[in-house]
Amino acid sequence: MAWPHLVTAVRYYQNLDHLDALTRCLGALTALALADGHLHLAARLVGATAAARNRTGLTPWPAVAEAERRTIERAQALLPRSEYTAQLASGRSQTTEEALTQALQALGDLAPAATQ
Repeated sequence: MAWPHLVTAVRYYQNLDHLDALTRCLGALTALALADGHLHLAARLVGATAAARNRTGLTPWPAVAEAERRTIERAQALLPRSEYTAQLASGRSQTTEEALTQALQALGDLAPAATQ
């Protein structure tokens, strides 16, 4: 299961202040949120990921960009356009730290024992 590894990665990269890796973690959390049915959170994380990339000026590797594209398209298809747009804007206004904290709290029920 990816959850415990992703939680560890987020904590590790936060300690290093590794913004590129934290941005990639946001993308992975987006996919987990979508898979777990947290559609609004997934859309917010899409916005937060885009905002983080804009702040750092870094471009994802092609394979990462392709995986994120598929996740974004799925989130867009599952939410009404107005809801998706509102959540996207909300995510864009968050800091990377805020988005990570919100995602880890919301998705924590995926594996409660892994976060203890």
